Amino acid sequence: MLCLARGLAEPAPEVVLHARFVTEEGLKVSDLRADEIKIYDGGRELEIVSLTGPAAPFHVGLLLDVSPSTESRIDEIRRSTQAFFYALREDEEGLIITFDSEIYLD
Repeated sequence: MLCLARGLAEPAPEVVLHARFVTEEGLKVSDLRADEIKIYDGGRELEIVSLTGPAAPFHVGLLLDVSPSTESRIDEIRRSTQAFFYALREDEEGLIITFDSEIYLD
């Protein structure tokens, strides 16, 4: 979905946000209305000016830190990554690159 919002704390005529909405279980949500979405900047709610359906497909790469410093959150990183890729449309592609002291192409 493409969301156009106004009311940022810093002066800007409008802001375009590309967003994917999923449930807590990672299921896609595609039939939202603007009045069902809240966007905040610095605690202030922004006005949603328009909301449109899916844009052109995109290809995305995720760079994930799997170094020992993230060990306590690795399960959360895995779940979030899986949910993100599950939310992609069939015509979209993704790539995962992980790193610790070296870089790995997964």
